[in-house]
Amino acid sequence: MNEKEFFEDFYARGKDAWQIFSNRLRTEKFEQRAQTIKGLIEKHAIQGKGLDIGCGEGFIEERLGLKVIGLEISLEALKRARREKRMQDCVNANAVRLPFKDKAFNFILLLETLYYHDARALLQEARRVCKKKGRIVLTVGNKNDAGRLLRRAFGKQDEDIIYSANKKQWGEKKYSLRELMELAEMHGFKVLGIKGILLNIPWMRRSTWMRRNVLFPLGNAFKPWASQVVLVGEKR
Repeated sequence: MNEKEFFEDFYARGKDAWQIFSNRLRTEKFEQRAQTIKGLIEKHAIQGKGLDIGCGEGFIEERLGLKVIGLEISLEALKRARREKRMQDCVNANAVRLPFKDKAFNFILLLETLYYHDARALLQEARRVCKKKGRIVLTVGNKNDAGRLLRRAFGKQDEDIIYSANKKQWGEKKYSLRELMELAEMHGFKVLGIKGILLNIPWMRRSTWMRRNVLFPLGNAFKPWASQVVLVGEKR
């Protein structure tokens, strides 16, 4: 099963295929990520023509309020994004073979996308279509997430695999904060800002109050061990 076939089958799981809104913690993490990205976009004056590579069903774009071209390999995901009026300007294409001219965009969004592709090929393409001094926003799940490290200490390993509707598998490669920064720099993006989301302490995250008042703020204070990392870079 190739990449396009897998993700078409993945979105056959139904609406909200990524289960963003399946429980309170997932929803809170999503909303916190959206708020963090929006804050960084405003802080770094990101504007102009934008491209969201791997836009999925368009949930994050709805929160950010940005007008971007969404690129997604799954036609089903794009149909849902259009049908729900979350995105209208969409392109069905592969993230490592972008159908755009060089230096076509002022900014690039790569939100939870690096996991599923050759990161070097993806960032080379992102750099190619980004204008000089243009911006890139990257988000990834942190492989040094405190919760993962604690589980590992007790002999439990996380399974970095996603499953489609028909139980087909696709590998999910996570990155540490340091690896993400090195990838950005290696591909010609100067790191301008970094934020961390949620310090994932399993026995503390059960409480809504603890998550909102302690664990989310601590995620930014202790970025190398946050559950997710957001990076803003500028093309040299």
